[in-house]
Amino acid sequence: MRKAAATLDRVVPLAYGDSVGDVAYTFHAIKLVAPEATLGAAFSLHHNQIQSAVELAARVKTAVDAGAQSIVYYNLGLLNNRRLNWIKQANLAVEEWR
Repeated sequence: MRKAAATLDRVVPLAYGDSVGDVAYTFHAIKLVAPEATLGAAFSLHHNQIQSAVELAARVKTAVDAGAQSIVYYNLGLLNNRRLNWIKQANLAVEEWR
């Protein structure tokens, strides 16, 4: 990871896991191995991954607090309007935290 991070403009882990703690652990582990890495975070809003707007916002906040400078949401074409609105809510929450 350290060598890869040195050649990449950003490391963007898939922020999967069953909890906010799992997201925090992912970033902690990366920082241990490659503390100089610029970080982003990638989230899936599949119903098996995220259950609510509040949960998504908490995970995004955890990633941002851990140093993520960008957030990526993927598989957007598979989401209904309610879940797409969760992204808007999470993004607005990040702006409020800053």
